[in-house]
Amino acid sequence: MRKVSGVDHLYVRDGTFYFRAAVPRGIQTPFGRKECKASLRTSDLKQAKRQCLGLAHSFHEKCDLLRNQTIARPRRRPTAQPSVDQSRDLARMWFDDYRHQEQQARRDNFADVVENWGASRVEATCRLGVLENALDQGEPPLNVSWLAESVSAAQEMEVTDSEKRVLEHFLLRAQLEDARRTIDRFKAKGSDRVHDTELFDRRAQPNADQSAEFVTPTLKRVIDQFMSDPGRSRTSSTRRKYWTELNLIANVFGPDTPIGNITRKQCREFRNDILIKLPTNASKKFPKLSHRDIAERFPAKEGFGLKPKTIKGYLDRLNSLLEFAVVEELIIKNHAKNLRAPKGDQEKGRQPFTGPELKRVFKSPIYTGCMDDERGYATTGGNNPRRGRYWVPLLALYNGLRLEEACQLHSADIRLEDNVSVLEITDKHIGADVNNARTLKSKASKRVIPIHPKLVELGLVSFARRQKRSNHVRLFPELRRSPKGNLSDPFSKWFGRFLDNVDVTERDKVFHSFRHTFRDALRDGEVSEEIAKFLGGWSRHEVQQKYGRGPSLKNLQNAISKVRYPSVQLALP
Repeated sequence: MRKVSGVDHLYVRDGTFYFRAAVPRGIQTPFGRKECKASLRTSDLKQAKRQCLGLAHSFHEKCDLLRNQTIARPRRRPTAQPSVDQSRDLARMWFDDYRHQEQQARRDNFADVVENWGASRVEATCRLGVLENALDQGEPPLNVSWLAESVSAAQEMEVTDSEKRVLEHFLLRAQLEDARRTIDRFKAKGSDRVHDTELFDRRAQPNADQSAEFVTPTLKRVIDQFMSDPGRSRTSSTRRKYWTELNLIANVFGPDTPIGNITRKQCREFRNDILIKLPTNASKKFPKLSHRDIAERFPAKEGFGLKPKTIKGYLDRLNSLLEFAVVEELIIKNHAKNLRAPKGDQEKGRQPFTGPELKRVFKSPIYTGCMDDERGYATTGGNNPRRGRYWVPLLALYNGLRLEEACQLHSADIRLEDNVSVLEITDKHIGADVNNARTLKSKASKRVIPIHPKLVELGLVSFARRQKRSNHVRLFPELRRSPKGNLSDPFSKWFGRFLDNVDVTERDKVFHSFRHTFRDALRDGEVSEEIAKFLGGWSRHEVQQKYGRGPSLKNLQNAISKVRYPSVQLALP
């Protein structure tokens, strides 16, 4: 049984599609099974997708229902525990009492207040800065933690760690309000102006939704809600990337950890003690160890750990997850906000190929004569196979295609339109064969562009006609998919070996360097920004570029003809 790329829970075996979904461990007992599997009794991909979508919706609804029933079961908890509203009221009570005592002390010791006016103002300013920084970092000072213990003890309340953090949060805001009003008094602005209106505006009515006990859901549950949010549209490749990042986050923090228990300190430790120290491919190298154990026992040597861009991806995902929880009112503060990845040399990103490097690439045996385009691609020979390994780099160089866009082309994508040979980049596919399925990076990726004259000259259009006559749906049917379902991974690995063979060994030179080279060629040809973005399928954020049908085919043809590489000399067929 093989997973269908880009469709969750959809599998195929012997031409028949199946729905298959693993039941989360925490609800397997009430669910009655560990996995749901059912035949969709169809070999039509579109029909299978529709049926799978309906089954997936029902499956997740049942899972959510069982989770809620599990969470809603009575818990044995200490009595007299503060709700969010009670914690807010306790902070207000402390504030009123503190301000009253402070005003009384000023009246009783007025001479001392006048004498120490300047020093008191400096002290108040410093206190304000400390409190504002503490609120921003999400870590109350030690005195606030002690104050929370004192206030809860005075009220004979037993608080859990999660509830104590809520109380600390409101007490910190109360102290910050006092500090701001004190500064106002020094500036002769009065000391009754309310700064934190949400906490201290007496006219504000309490939120009925917050009157319940403050029990935050587990990290695993919030991740499931985040990934199933219907308001967020993600491609299959983006979903895979997100799940990889979120699974590591759950592994480090603990899937059953209440999300409200995650602190700023833990977020910093996640970056400093885990991500920065993790070696590459950690789970493959040490499959039986947790990520925390790997980072502690086998920290990466300098230069061999995760790249800053990869670390940034994990931190971005943690930030977006906690921000989602804030918006959904599951937690009060996002403690991963503004947590930045370290900077390094890798951040310069991929670089374009130089002229000499392009010359070595296109003077290699696969372009001048080789044994074959499989194992013998690097050995000089008398054959000139013109299949995927020949055409895909050329499509990236002359037409700016992404690797997956080039690998998944169909024979029908190359056609004549208004007497111009064009290339359509689309996610449409023909028939029910999942091997013909296609995906795009973004909406801007979908485009119809003229084929570069050099590719026409080399015989790309004729090659597409032959493939179509031979009933090949895909232009390069010999290219194989990875276990994840994409065509780019296997080709990218082969191309890395290919570059080593032609002595292009810099780490920042990869297949995607063709896109950078193409962009530079457009600049050298003085092609306008709008047309350049259209040709390359780059996102167009400017408002004016979203109006109308876009550049005409004639203008696009003139622009693509300006892409030239003097160092590349290719033999014609």
